[in-house]
Amino acid sequence: MNETSTATIQSTAFQRALLHSEQLRLRGLLLVFGVGLAASTLRAVLVQDPGERHVALLAMAVFGAAAAFEALAAVAVERVLRADGARTPLLMAIAPLVETLVPTLSLFAVAQAHAAGPARALAGPAVVAYYLLITLSILRLSPALSLRTGVASAAGYVAVYFGGVREQLADGPNPTLATGVFATQVLMLVVATAIAAAVAGRVRGHVAAALREEAARREVERYQSELKLARQIQQALLPDAPPAIKGFEVAGWNRPADETGGDYYDFIPAVEGGWTLVVADVTGHGILCPTRSQ
Repeated sequence: MNETSTATIQSTAFQRALLHSEQLRLRGLLLVFGVGLAASTLRAVLVQDPGERHVALLAMAVFGAAAAFEALAAVAVERVLRADGARTPLLMAIAPLVETLVPTLSLFAVAQAHAAGPARALAGPAVVAYYLLITLSILRLSPALSLRTGVASAAGYVAVYFGGVREQLADGPNPTLATGVFATQVLMLVVATAIAAAVAGRVRGHVAAALREEAARREVERYQSELKLARQIQQALLPDAPPAIKGFEVAGWNRPADETGGDYYDFIPAVEGGWTLVVADVTGHGILCPTRSQ
């Protein structure tokens, strides 16, 4: 197998491994968003406060749209896997931008709710979703995609601060503390992004090494199978039994030094009634050696 075909096989195998990993990530997020949709629906039914119900309804819309997107992306990945598995679906490329909108829009909704207040938006449960998305981005086996997810998460959080809560916090009792919470969260998002990108790169290297090892193992097995076939062919060329010649005891034996060899002998009946003994050899050993007769 030449280098080009080996690289093609490894590339296709790696792409399929990446798609399987993305499939797992999408299923996990689909479960998370589905649970979020169910929880927000239950909350909208049970709460009495109009502001809280408004937040719950917005959360229902956000989680519902996110779950629909993840379902479409999962279908796209499944179709590629059933086909050639050698390309990346478009939804997979834009997923970081779409998915990080879920916590961003949730935080905006919380920030605008009068009962919640801006401080709840900065340190609310929706912030955890950013870290979940960054962590799951490792399954994409791409440091670039992990960085993209982290940048989108940090940008969304900054947008919530400057677009939804900064002015309200400035009029609050402790704006310095709120600013510190904001800065700490941004720093933590940056750190989480760097860690996720590093881990994704390391996992990608391990997966690529495993695929190369598997390809090498299959190549060795194929080579050994060809050698076994060549040995069978060479042994079949040797005489099954020596001729019976009066007054002589005739015997022949062949044992290659490697899996295959270049030694050959045969007993050929002569026209005059005698026998011709043929002994041949080639230089070197093995199936890839030159075939110069002696």
